[in-house]
Amino acid sequence: MHSIEDNNISDFLHEQRVNFQKFLDSIKDYLVVFNTQGEILIVNQALLLALGYEREELLAKSITILLPIGDKDALLKLALNIAKEDVPPDSFPLLSKNGRIIPVETSITIGKWEGHSVFFAAIKDLTALQHSQQALQKSEEKWQFATEASAEGIWDWNLKNNTVFFSARWREIRGFEEHELSDSLEEWSTRIHPEERNSVIETVQRHLRGETPFYQSEYRVLCKDGNYKWILDRGKVMEKDARGKPLRVVGTNSDISARRRTEEALKQREAWLSAILNNFPFLVWLKDTEGKFLAVNEAFARSCGCGNASMVIGKTDFDIWPKELAQLYVNDDREVMNRRIKKNVEEPITDEGVTKWFEIFKTPILDEQAKLFGTAGFSRDITGRKIVEEALRESEARYRAVVEDQEELVFRFNTDGLLLFVNDAYCRFFNHNRSELEGHSFTPSIVREDLAMLETIIHDLSANEPVATCRLHVSKDNGQLSMQEWTIRAILNSACQVVEFQAVARDITAQWKAEQQLHYRVDVENLVAHVSSRFINSTAEETAQAIKDSIEQIGSFEGADRVYIFEYSQDGTCMSNTYEWCATGIEPQLDNLQDIPKNSFLWWESKLDKMEIIHISRVSDMPPEATAEKEILQAQDIQSVLVVPLVWKGCVEGFLGFDCVRQEREWSKESIAPMELLANIFIGGLKRKEAEQKLLISQEALKEINNNLEARVVERTQQLQKFQSQLYLQEKLASIGQLATGLAHEINNPVSFVATNFATLAEDISCIQVILEKYKKLITQLAASGICPKEIKDIQRFEEDLSIDYIMKDIDKLVDESKNGFKRITSIIDSMRNFAHVHHLDTYVSYNINKGIEETLVIARNVYKYHADIELNLADVPEVSCLPGQLNQVFLNLIINAAQATAMVKDIRRGLIKIETRFTQDEVFCEISDNGCGISPDIERRIFELFFTTKEPGQGTGLGLSLCYDIVANKHQGKLVVESHAGVGTKFTIALPQRIKEDLQS
Repeated sequence: MHSIEDNNISDFLHEQRVNFQKFLDSIKDYLVVFNTQGEILIVNQALLLALGYEREELLAKSITILLPIGDKDALLKLALNIAKEDVPPDSFPLLSKNGRIIPVETSITIGKWEGHSVFFAAIKDLTALQHSQQALQKSEEKWQFATEASAEGIWDWNLKNNTVFFSARWREIRGFEEHELSDSLEEWSTRIHPEERNSVIETVQRHLRGETPFYQSEYRVLCKDGNYKWILDRGKVMEKDARGKPLRVVGTNSDISARRRTEEALKQREAWLSAILNNFPFLVWLKDTEGKFLAVNEAFARSCGCGNASMVIGKTDFDIWPKELAQLYVNDDREVMNRRIKKNVEEPITDEGVTKWFEIFKTPILDEQAKLFGTAGFSRDITGRKIVEEALRESEARYRAVVEDQEELVFRFNTDGLLLFVNDAYCRFFNHNRSELEGHSFTPSIVREDLAMLETIIHDLSANEPVATCRLHVSKDNGQLSMQEWTIRAILNSACQVVEFQAVARDITAQWKAEQQLHYRVDVENLVAHVSSRFINSTAEETAQAIKDSIEQIGSFEGADRVYIFEYSQDGTCMSNTYEWCATGIEPQLDNLQDIPKNSFLWWESKLDKMEIIHISRVSDMPPEATAEKEILQAQDIQSVLVVPLVWKGCVEGFLGFDCVRQEREWSKESIAPMELLANIFIGGLKRKEAEQKLLISQEALKEINNNLEARVVERTQQLQKFQSQLYLQEKLASIGQLATGLAHEINNPVSFVATNFATLAEDISCIQVILEKYKKLITQLAASGICPKEIKDIQRFEEDLSIDYIMKDIDKLVDESKNGFKRITSIIDSMRNFAHVHHLDTYVSYNINKGIEETLVIARNVYKYHADIELNLADVPEVSCLPGQLNQVFLNLIINAAQATAMVKDIRRGLIKIETRFTQDEVFCEISDNGCGISPDIERRIFELFFTTKEPGQGTGLGLSLCYDIVANKHQGKLVVESHAGVGTKFTIALPQRIKEDLQS
């Protein structure tokens, strides 16, 4: 009897083991049971398939065969720790038979098996999850780069005035309209969540101190509706002053609330899954053919609301699930049993408004005779995977949407330069569709000169420096050239190796052309200033060389092949080429173009007579009425020509010409305008030379006449010559500009005084009438005899001009007074002559700056005398090696500026200008200070910039102080320093070395 029962029990146990093994084999995750000695007792089919073993190769083997861990005792200790309820699952990997490492997450519980303590290990394969996470990470990187390239949520912080520009998108993220927020920093800082505010502000300050390459923070902001929203805030210092202090910070905002919610949901899901996996990572059940539960795990029991697994045994789905859900499960069981197939489904389950996704696996359980025993199944929550997959799809969709909406050219290419992706803007720019661009190299569109630079930039990108920016000339198929700014980012794999590149290209052709035009305008203004200065400081003898040097400089600057000047004859019937410069290899035409009749070129003459500029960009296209002009131009191989009339007092006196022989050229309005100014400078120089030559001839004639007059006439004539020379000097000094009016005023007073005294002398002339009558009789007799008729006629004309009969009485007293007037005139003229005296170009001489200051004050008196007093404190300073004319110009500019500053003060006090000189062993100093309006700090920083001026348009060029700085710092190796306080006054300090270094003088 006992034997029969023992056999029945043994059969039953064997059948239970077989059924349990089948049940374990039906589970998709990996299961293994091992004893306290580490010997493997049971493995399921999923584990065998994953590791490549047969079941017999593992049973009774050490569990260490499955793991990289070789120490069995350490492994068993680890298993005990994992089996504790308060320890989460471990993630050490499995080792396959062929040596492949499989990432897994393992839950271990301690139980009984056939009366012995054993470890039950449930193992979840993490390979698919890791792949999804990597794909999501890569997609997020692409999305982040696309977001950086967009213009959404932009802010621009000006630290100079502490104002912030917020874009419309920045306001929209917070729920505000554009007019509802001011441009103050408080609009940003006060809306940061109190828990994050200090941390965010400290992060900003660290970047401003230069401790981080950029600023980035994630924090909550208070929106208009009273709710908080998560923001990703990034920025970077874009502008610093000379001391490295930040002046401007630019950044972007991104709304990351959805991402934050997803992250929080993922954290909650992971916590929930970890708690379940402490026992078993999924819901497991076994049913009979009637649908009654034969066995379930604790996870299943908890999921259906039962206290423990024993409370579920014997019940059906209708006892524990809602009717609709239970009916669905029963239908699935019937399908599995009737068709004897395995079924694996993914379905959402909504409970109390919360939807989760589950993967449910069911399989029929058959005995050894293929008799249907029931069904087995397991279910696990795959909501996390679904969220990741959905996030991945959404991220890809966002990335595509952002990239395709960009006006910039967005594209990706591999390390061989082949395009992997281009957006619509890229296709529109090159007028090709995607199929014609993707898979082909982009390098043919880059001009050859820029291609080597681009290759170097791409080659240097790495994980440490993944982003670079450059400017490139890009050519389309039709040859049209544009300038683009590229931002290139290296895309890295998990090993931080560069696998491809993504770039954003912006068309900056208009900006680039504007920059080129600005550089050209600055160079032209410097050229005009240099040429103008050359003519102002040139004598009559130096004018010809100044013109030759200037047209050579202008021709080289403009890239012309020939520059020349034609002057009209006195009667206006002919024209001659008087000055010419030719580029290397260009044949001169000066000797061939002399005394040419103007009426030979009527079309040309008619335009110049109207003072029109002649601009011929293509000689071959000249009109029929210009046949004669066309023939002579083509005879000289001229392809393009620009001619500017030389106008003096409303009349055309000649023209300035530019020839292009080697290639055609079209001059723009911006390049023609400076040529008109240069033409005015040239005609002014020519006319001044002509006047000086006429004056010289007149002086020679007067000298010849004076040699034949009596001593009194000789003395009187010499006085007139001296006065005439002084007036000529006055005319020359008029070119200084704004001082001409003041100088004329200063000279006019003593001249008027002398003229009045001479009128009075007419009453006292009777005493010399006898002598004059004898002179007249002598002249009459000489005229009758025919001796020196021309000289006598000139004397008679001078006699009439001088009004000898009206010489005044009391001649001695009046002559003395007249001498005082002449002395005043001589003082002013001498000061002006010394001030304007120009030594040989760039020749340094010894000079006492006290003398220069005193002479400059005489010249500038009319500027300051109505507004300020002068206080001089001039030490006995040593002479310095300098360019006196240029140094005097510095004194003049600073004194005039001081006078104008005192004039701007509207109170009743009179201005004061202090001028002090002192010296040390090596340097001589001059301080010029005033009690005027002063200079604000923002203007003081820019005061020496070229073309910077605070005066109204047309009243200042912005050249004065910049030229002063150049003269002192660059040409004299000195220093020019300004100290100013608004409303108090300004002080300029000039420091000059006593000796200039030889290399500068050379």
